[in-house]
Amino acid sequence: MLAFKAGRDSRVESGDGPNGTNRGKYHQLTMAQQIGTQSYGFPQTWLGRVVGSVLAVALLVSAFFFLVFFLVVAGVLILGVALRLLWRARQIRAQASQDVLEGEYSVEPREKAAEITVKH
Repeated sequence: MLAFKAGRDSRVESGDGPNGTNRGKYHQLTMAQQIGTQSYGFPQTWLGRVVGSVLAVALLVSAFFFLVFFLVVAGVLILGVALRLLWRARQIRAQASQDVLEGEYSVEPREKAAEITVKH
């Protein structure tokens, strides 16, 4: 088992390599074991860093395009629904104005109303 030695340079007793150069990795490993996960850090070689950077940039660019595409499609759908609702409201108003009967009326006394209905 790996353990820290008390002392001025705080090297690990066993499994740490020369002069305690892997203390950071050992600490990451023990922390990962304590919380039950494994820490995948950024690659340490120049080729790994280049590939990791290229993949990170590609992921960001593709996420940006996906977001833009999603927002454009959502905007078109919202615009289509809004135009459909406005068109339908216009049709309903036009239909309502056709159903209204317009004309004039007057209130007549009962005697005159009886004469009018008898004549017909």
